Amino acid sequence: MKRAVNVFGRIICGKRMHIFFVLCATTAVALSAQTFSTVHSFDGTDGASPLWAALVQGTDGNLYGTTGGGGASGGGTVFKITLSGTLTTLYSFCSTAPCPDGESPYAGLVQAANGNFYGTANGGGANNSDSCISGNLIGCGTVFSITSGGTLTTLYSFCYQNGCADGAYPDALLVQATDGNLYGTTYGGANDTCAFLGATTGCGTVFKIAPGGGLTTLYSFCLQSGCADGGNPVAGLVQATDGNFYGTTGYGGASDTCAFSGFTSGCGTIFKITQEGTLTTLHSFDSTDGSSPQGGLVQGTDENFYGTTSAGGTNNSCPSGCGTIFKITPAGALTTLHSFDGTDGAGPRAGLIQATDGNFYGTTAGGGANGQGTIFKITPGGTLTTLYSFCSQSGCMDGSGPEAALVQANGNFYGTTLFGGAFRGAACSSCGTVFSLSVGLGPSVPEVNAGGVLNSASYTTQGVASGSIVSIFGTNLAASTAAASTVPLPTALSDVTSVAFNGIPAGLYFVSQNQINAQLPFNVLPGQSSGAASIVITRSGGTSAPQSVTVVPASPGIFTTTANGLGQAFAYDNTTGALAAPVGAPIGPFTTAPISISSGDALIIACTGLGSVNPSIDNYVAASDGILRYTVLTPTVLIGGVPAQPIYSVLSPQFVSEYQIGVVPAPTTPTGDAVPVQIQIGGVTTSNQVTIAVAP
Repeated sequence: MKRAVNVFGRIICGKRMHIFFVLCATTAVALSAQTFSTVHSFDGTDGASPLWAALVQGTDGNLYGTTGGGGASGGGTVFKITLSGTLTTLYSFCSTAPCPDGESPYAGLVQAANGNFYGTANGGGANNSDSCISGNLIGCGTVFSITSGGTLTTLYSFCYQNGCADGAYPDALLVQATDGNLYGTTYGGANDTCAFLGATTGCGTVFKIAPGGGLTTLYSFCLQSGCADGGNPVAGLVQATDGNFYGTTGYGGASDTCAFSGFTSGCGTIFKITQEGTLTTLHSFDSTDGSSPQGGLVQGTDENFYGTTSAGGTNNSCPSGCGTIFKITPAGALTTLHSFDGTDGAGPRAGLIQATDGNFYGTTAGGGANGQGTIFKITPGGTLTTLYSFCSQSGCMDGSGPEAALVQANGNFYGTTLFGGAFRGAACSSCGTVFSLSVGLGPSVPEVNAGGVLNSASYTTQGVASGSIVSIFGTNLAASTAAASTVPLPTALSDVTSVAFNGIPAGLYFVSQNQINAQLPFNVLPGQSSGAASIVITRSGGTSAPQSVTVVPASPGIFTTTANGLGQAFAYDNTTGALAAPVGAPIGPFTTAPISISSGDALIIACTGLGSVNPSIDNYVAASDGILRYTVLTPTVLIGGVPAQPIYSVLSPQFVSEYQIGVVPAPTTPTGDAVPVQIQIGGVTTSNQVTIAVAP
């Protein structure tokens, strides 16, 4: 029998594989109890005009966002910026005409469980039909993914279907649901009754797309007479605790009291839609309670939804009303919390966020002391406080026209302005800014996402097995990034004092503000192979509310060199030590060569989630005592669909909760540079999107 060998030499830190033992300019204006800072002024070359693009904090602690224009080709950018203001342009759109990679990414980014960021471009893409030529934009828009290092992949180009039934011009932020898919909205769609926009591409859609591509249109708006079901959703969706999605449409609905550009079919709606595409209109605005909602909803801790409308309300200081802030129950009962009057802001185009103090924070695009927009706070009961009025500095050096939502990071708020800033030059005279606002909030309380505990190798949502390496996603999970450097694993890192499953502390590989990688304790369910466990994270700022975790006997995942559960597997020739990948493949420091069928060499597959072992082992430690610990359940390995000859299935001798499966490929195994390799165990089969290279 060939022995289990240690060929990996790494720990898992923030979805990147690291060699073991390697740890893993502003201006300020003080305003009594708060401090406003301009973190960065765009100059055109590094981007311009961040429109509706809210920032998102990545698992590395940095902020990521998009600009609608500027960059190397003028088509907009994706950027990374540290909390102190160091900006890096990761990608410039429209690198080649006519922008097959997309153009004008207005909506911002979301970081998915696989570590990559996902977003939409409003124009460009592979389809340049006459239906999608609007102003300077050519193309119907795209969905893209981008790594934290700047590698962009176009996943979908809209208007593949006749009449743009699949949608066009996506403007909204995506959301990753508990099923692992991404959901969003577009203009366009199957119903061509919204020509008031200057195009005949439909009234909007709701869609879902898998992280690897493959789009499904779930709903096309204006399906009902008079667009009673709404039209033109320009905001993203939120998945609620009931599993359904909630959102808004800018127009349509049952009321005929609004007239936008000659369109008199309603003031906008709030809707609910299931993952299967069944839509329910919860509320139709009538202008007195608001109109034209442009921002998304946020579900508060009280289970109600909160949002804004860009117009309407009870104050007539603005021609069509200055906008509102509202609350709506999941059943559809709406309460107007505040009607803006111009002096306290006007035209809120972004949604709200609920901060760690329980209050909601947001921006208005106009109004305020200088008419250039505000930052505000509102209590759940409706008491509004204007925290900052933009253009308080000469020449609007502090920015103007904030149209994106805020994000809270390290207790402070960060956001963008569409205009203003310190730069004055040929590229643009008012390119926009990134800003921060401190209001003296205390340390952040951690919060684990619903369904946010996943297998660290596969990132699937089918439950996790005891003794496996898991990735925990949420907000405010740690004050700073830290990685373990020794075995046994520590149970505390950074300011995280405990990650407990059913009260049992987990060993920690890695912690950051939005992700923790840990060992799910082997004894999480004493005497049981499956059931529900509760996770609670404790840090210096407080303790998270318990979140339920589904524990199953086995939930296998194969580690990949992409660290996202897809592509090249960490699988090695046991004799040569070569990674089973195409010869010369540029994969870090590894020697690569296909596994040869005729050689009879064993293939070792690095994985996790295979469940209990015999003899048993303590938590936090590796099987380094020379005793082979075999999995209680016996796995089957399929290479190209053909079962391989099993040799062993054991815990790694050096790395905590990493398993090794040894097999010999069968003589009938298919060959090629990307042959699927899968593990079957406990009735679960891994994805066929993990591959190895196989030679005759």
